Order: sequence, then structure tokens, then C-alpha cells
Amino acid sequence: MRNNLTGDRREQFYNEVLQLAAQNGAIGLTAISDATKGLAIPEAKTAEMDVLIMTLERFDLALGQDVGMVVAARPSGGQGDEHKFLVSCAEAINAGTRYVKFEKFVTHVVTMPFTNSRLLQLADLVVSISTAMVAGHQEFAGKVFPAVQKILRTSGGRIGGVGLKIHPDYSYANLYHWILGDPLFKQSNLPIASRPFPVDGDSY
Repeated sequence: MRNNLTGDRREQFYNEVLQLAAQNGAIGLTAISDATKGLAIPEAKTAEMDVLIMTLERFDLALGQDVGMVVAARPSGGQGDEHKFLVSCAEAINAGTRYVKFEKFVTHVVTMPFTNSRLLQLADLVVSISTAMVAGHQEFAGKVFPAVQKILRTSGGRIGGVGLKIHPDYSYANLYHWILGDPLFKQSNLPIASRPFPVDGDSY
């Protein structure tokens, strides 16, 4: 795909994939963390586990009264890394967080080879495009992000903190306005003049 599906053809393909996802009821969740500003989840031991637990929290909330399961891409470091990852996931789910008890999962996190799952590849597309937008790399991502935004979970009329979480909110809440068009974050009007990015998404 890297060599043969390029330029406008790749953009068209990604948009068609995301359109199919929307038509079939897919809901996207992305958590992004600035690892230099500490962990959102005190019990998380790494930045990677921090964003995973934040995502699990939002998945649990999205389930409502339903139950569900989590399938993650198999770590690339072999069985040892996979075992450590699954143990960390089990410990996090058993412990819960101050917001979520994780009582709706039918099993612990399971893994699957990335190449074997179209849904894992779709999730990777949603996360990579969203992360590029947050990082300010919008030249390509900006052409696909509107289709991503359509499937990001909303609550109370906002996506920020719900379908797209950027930690810490104190530093990055205004990006919810510039990237997503959210008019509010919790009870505050966006943009918040006293926080970073008060004028646009590029000026800290």
C-alpha cells in the first residue's frame, strides 16, 4: 500500500473506509497524553498504559447497559512482551479507577495480530489521524479527519474529553475547540483565554 496507494488515491481510500465504518455504527475513541506532564491515571506505570486505561474508561462508559470485550494489537516484541502487556491490562481492569470499575467486560483484554484484523487497522487509522491533528500535522490528516470526526463518540454535545481525550485537559482543552469545533468544555466556554492555545491551535 505504501508504494501503490498514494496521494489522492490513498486519501479517497481512507475516506471510503471511514464512511463504511460510520454506516455500520462504528464509534471511535482516542486518548492522547503529553508524557512530559505526568500520568492521568496514578496507578498507570507508563504513558502507554496511561492512554490505554483512559481509553478503557471511555469504552466502559460508551457501553452503557451493554457488555463488551477489548481486542488489542499483539505487541511486536514476542511472547514475553505480550504476556507483560496482558498482565498489566488484567491488573488495571481488576483495580479499576476512581471513575470506572470495569464491570462490563466479558473477559480480560485479548490480543490479535494486527494484520489479521480489519477492525484493528481501522482503529489505528482513527488514532493516527487524530494524533496527527493534535500534533499540528494537518497537511494530510486534515483531508481525512472530517470523516474520523463523524465517528468519534460524543456526549452532551461535545467530543473533547469524550471521543478525543488529550491529557492534561488544563493544557490542551482549547484544542478541542480548534480541532473539533467544540463550543464548551465541561461548564466552560471555549476557547479559555487563560489557558494555552487561546488564539488558535498553533500558538501555545
